[in-house]
Amino acid sequence: MDPKLLKSSQYSLLSILLAFLLFASLFPSSTSQLSTDFYSISCPNVETLVKNTVRSAVAFDPTLSGKLLRLLFHDCIVEVRSNATTRNYS
Repeated sequence: MDPKLLKSSQYSLLSILLAFLLFASLFPSSTSQLSTDFYSISCPNVETLVKNTVRSAVAFDPTLSGKLLRLLFHDCIVEVRSNATTRNYS
């Protein structure tokens, strides 16, 4: 292999790596503001309340568990943006 070509490819790889590192350094890392004890002061019994309510509702209607999973893991993740093309179907 030609030494000039090898040196050129090494410089290309190095410049791509440096460009990537520069680009990555422009965006600061984010930290999550979620916490497992968010309601510990304002509503300390919320986990028990939700667990018992969901348990009794699923005992009454077994299909509710799938509906709740869809609500939590699908519908809550969808981002809805309001703009001029959004139609109100109510």
